[in-house]
Amino acid sequence: MSMKNLLISSTKKNAGKTALGLGICLNLEGKKGYFKPLSDKIVVKEDRIYDEDSKLFRTVLELREKEEEISIFHDYAGILREISRDPDKKESIKKELKRRFEEIRRDRKFVIVESAQNASYGLYAGLSAGDIAKELNLRSIIVAEGDIENIIDKTVMCRYFLNSFGVNLDGVVINKVKNRKEIEDIVVPELKNRGIDVLGILPYEKILSGIIVEDVVDILGANLLTGEKGLERRIDKVFIGAMSTESALSYLRRYANKAIITGGDRVDMQLTALETSTSCLILTGGIYPGPQVIAKAEKLNIPVMLVSEDTFSASKRFENITAKIEAKDRKKIETIKKMVKENVDLSKLEGE
Repeated sequence: MSMKNLLISSTKKNAGKTALGLGICLNLEGKKGYFKPLSDKIVVKEDRIYDEDSKLFRTVLELREKEEEISIFHDYAGILREISRDPDKKESIKKELKRRFEEIRRDRKFVIVESAQNASYGLYAGLSAGDIAKELNLRSIIVAEGDIENIIDKTVMCRYFLNSFGVNLDGVVINKVKNRKEIEDIVVPELKNRGIDVLGILPYEKILSGIIVEDVVDILGANLLTGEKGLERRIDKVFIGAMSTESALSYLRRYANKAIITGGDRVDMQLTALETSTSCLILTGGIYPGPQVIAKAEKLNIPVMLVSEDTFSASKRFENITAKIEAKDRKKIETIKKMVKENVDLSKLEGE
């Protein structure tokens, strides 16, 4: 199967661009590359700056480039300030975009290029999906996710946006679908009437949407008190333990793979949670738990972490944690490969 270099963008943040791009690469033969010009998942490690997705693709596909060579622009706010002082900066961005792409595409059958958060993000600096596709002569597809009205409206909007650059939208992949019939009966015909091809419908996969305890420890900057062996546990639900244990018990028993956010002084809530299917305890207020909590959690390999914020503040920060795909998570990667193979018409991405 032969495929032209492809840009993948989306209607919204966290729609599933990275998973789709990885799934396409894993299902196609030949040497392939990956390029994400504008980073939006920045990692700063010692003297290195790179994007999380760049590391994922480099590791899984065994790419020759270093992570920091796959994404070239990291500080969008800083770029905007530079452009305001020097309008010629846009031209240098364009030149660097083309230069790096030519390096990455050398000796490769095709390259997957991923935009940042959504199709328009990066517009002012010439790094939106439309800018990138135009400058690099790429075919373009969109990943859409959400309610049916948002999928239709935002996909059509993306098509108009790309068209304004003289770029065609080659199709849309609808992701995280729980009601396939609704998509097939309403969304597909509506988009087809507007000349937009639906290339695939990807089902909602619980394994891809769940976060793991290790992500929570890292992002909250929490102090891990015990449970190192349980850091790979998946979190499907979060429970704020601010009520009495009697009121909470039925809820705690109802759901598995929970993260419990509660005050460090709520020993009763902590012990009750450990009697049910709990992935981790997030203790707030900087208050260390009693020894009986640590002993029980250690026996069960359930991570217990401590943060200084109050319960409300910690829960608000937890809301911003999103699921990640890591190279070491072979089950997620195999799920992505299988899901794309079975649900996306890859033949439509062939040739010109």
